[in-house]
Amino acid sequence: DKEKMSKKTDVEGKQEVPEVNRSMFLWALGLNKSELVHIIFGCLSAVVEGLIWPVYAILLSELIGIMNSTNDKQMINKYAGSFIGIAFAMLLSQFFKALFLAIAGERLTFRLRDMVFKLVLKQKAEWHDKPENARGLLTTRLTTDTNLVRGLVGDHLGYLSAVISTIVAAITIALFYCWRLGLVMLASSPILALGAMLQTKMMKGFDTGKAYEKSGK
Repeated sequence: DKEKMSKKTDVEGKQEVPEVNRSMFLWALGLNKSELVHIIFGCLSAVVEGLIWPVYAILLSELIGIMNSTNDKQMINKYAGSFIGIAFAMLLSQFFKALFLAIAGERLTFRLRDMVFKLVLKQKAEWHDKPENARGLLTTRLTTDTNLVRGLVGDHLGYLSAVISTIVAAITIALFYCWRLGLVMLASSPILALGAMLQTKMMKGFDTGKAYEKSGK
């Protein structure tokens, strides 16, 4: 009975693929739980990076107001020094974000490649004779697929943290200074998000993953 269940096929004779109910992100995060501290510090650095832009906008608007009204050189120099501090804060936040998330991502990549390589070695000889399991395809997938999972936990997580912190801070500041303008920003946010999604999809271009795998045969 167990053999029948393991070899259960559909009408066309192809082996059925079991459904995966758990989220890919949570699964990758579970593999990366030993580097959870690095991920947390990397995300915090990304949040600081995202908060810098609204602060920069406030200081710039205040500086323009001073130059148009009083033109006080002492205040202008003070704000100029604040921009230097913002530059150093941006430098440190980006450095620590890249450092911590890169460490977590590289360790996850190594762990995934080790797991996949061990599973490949445990397969029977006839499994390697199939065209879809050619040596070039397996090595290509071992390189590309693990990097995609790494980006899911590392680069994309840091980018998402920075974007969310920037959006929340910008909307909060807009509501504080002028709630009518803040409501207009909230109403136009879905349109801006849709435009950004379309732009990203167009810039991504064609998927060359299959062609890259075939070239590794």
